Amino acid sequence: LQFKTSRIIALEKNVSKLKDQKVSIKDLAKTYETMKVADIRPILERLDDKTIIALYKNMGSRTKKNLIQALSDTRAAQITKKLAG
Repeated sequence: LQFKTSRIIALEKNVSKLKDQKVSIKDLAKTYETMKVADIRPILERLDDKTIIALYKNMGSRTKKNLIQALSDTRAAQITKKLAG
């Protein structure tokens, strides 16, 4: 019983951490929405695909194009394939 209780507590902490992380992605996406393509390009070059996709999914429809435009042609194609499933 004690093992189950400690396991539940650990899982609750993980859920809380994931919720906090999602809020951070939303905040970051809002920041990127205000930036120019030339300004976000060098940053995106250093981010992994998973992070870029998370940012993209949390951006407004009008600013998603800026994120794609900031990527190289090859990287934009890779991200597009992943987004399309």
